[in-house]
Amino acid sequence: VKATAGLRLIGATKSTKILEAVTEHLEKNYPFPVVEKDGVTLMGGDEEGVFAWITTNYLLGNIGAGSKLPTAAVFDLGGGSTQIVFEPAFPPNEEMIDGEYKYELTFGGQSYTLYQFSHLGYGMNEGRNKIESLLVETAIADGLIKAGDTVASHTLSSPCLPPGVDAPKREVKLANGVTYIIDFVAPKQPAGAQCRFLADKILNKDASC
Repeated sequence: VKATAGLRLIGATKSTKILEAVTEHLEKNYPFPVVEKDGVTLMGGDEEGVFAWITTNYLLGNIGAGSKLPTAAVFDLGGGSTQIVFEPAFPPNEEMIDGEYKYELTFGGQSYTLYQFSHLGYGMNEGRNKIESLLVETAIADGLIKAGDTVASHTLSSPCLPPGVDAPKREVKLANGVTYIIDFVAPKQPAGAQCRFLADKILNKDASC
């Protein structure tokens, strides 16, 4: 059992307790022998992306076919992270330099040198959380929400929601640890440009950090 980015994001203390609880549940409630140390563990970002690459290319018949064939790149959008993995092509006598992006794999008798990288914090759920946090911070700065008012449910419009699709009772935790209850409502007309503006603002903020 290997946990992915959602558990990596919550920190070592909490993730360890969850993994221990899963191990205990499997051992006590099911007849499954759990391998010691690595039976229930936290998967690294490199493994997460590479396993997705293996699965995709195996199903496409690109690997495990008995001969070396061209492979497909994988862009894996998860909840807590996004993985990018592909087999780069180089001119003769050139190869990928060693480092954190390089992953060497042997599968079906063939060797592959992969580029892999896991963008932790850029999965779908994490992206949504960052957008919602920015909307709440802006509402507080504009006086639409009183800072510290965590009891009442507040209503805000989100340009990232499609018309007719609302998101009620969202718990939005800001960087200072304070959580607000927000009913996000969709605009009457699609507002893609405004949503892109928020995304760009978050990316620029993350880059400056």
